[in-house]
Amino acid sequence: MPVSEHLAVPLRIAIVVVPVAVYFLILGLFNSRRHPLLLSGRCDFALLIAAMSPLFVLPLLEVVGVSPATLLVVLAGMAGCIRILRPAKRTWVIYNITEREANRIVGDALRSLGMEITAREKGF
Repeated sequence: MPVSEHLAVPLRIAIVVVPVAVYFLILGLFNSRRHPLLLSGRCDFALLIAAMSPLFVLPLLEVVGVSPATLLVVLAGMAGCIRILRPAKRTWVIYNITEREANRIVGDALRSLGMEITAREKGF
């Protein structure tokens, strides 16, 4: 049996596991900072998609086979899903901050802009 056949399964596992592991490493680095980190919703979504896409694309290509046509169909389907699921332009994700701190900071910022605010359970 050739050596390449023995490496096929570990290589497939690594292709799926490594992007997810890198994603969680990045999240760990974000949450270990001294100060909160603000990312746009689209940047956060792009990180998530980059990590999770091998979980969906590779098994699908394994089932339908790899050819230029199937690869194009899978990528087009993935692009369509991303377009549907992507967050709005004006969304933000804040890492390494409690909800209470975030509400206080946003409230102070709105007051400094001269806006009258009313605090509610999940916003203003």
